[in-house]
Amino acid sequence: MNGQQIALKMHTRAARISKWLRRFAKDGMAGLNDNARSGEKRRKYTGATEERILKALDEPPPAGY
Repeated sequence: MNGQQIALKMHTRAARISKWLRRFAKDGMAGLNDNARSGEKRRKYTGATEERILKALDEPPPAGY
């Protein structure tokens, strides 16, 4: 299959498939690992964070919302 056919089958853009095909052609299986992203690293949520979010969901919305 070509990139366009793969994109249709995977319900994604052809540009995304092209990127992954180029990475695979250049670096093999290692090229399929995700690259580091710029910006702040993702935070890992703890049980305390989950509790805080659930508590906020139980409160009524602020006035005007």
